[in-house]
Amino acid sequence: MYIKTLEMTTEEIKQYRSVIPFDRDQLSIWMDILQRADLSKYAKSDPERMICHEDLAAGETFVKNTVPSWKIQST
Repeated sequence: MYIKTLEMTTEEIKQYRSVIPFDRDQLSIWMDILQRADLSKYAKSDPERMICHEDLAAGETFVKNTVPSWKIQST
């Protein structure tokens, strides 16, 4: 199954949580980052600098921790 998350809203991504190959904690981190990004983008929210740095660090950790979920085993 291919899920086009780059073309989806955060709410649409939430609907597919059960088929995304991340554990509950990983999904929670990802959803938190996306929701704050949505607030910045659509509601013109201006988060504190520290929150931006925390989200950046959390995003980097998320990517590093989830890369194995997407690797395709060659035969």
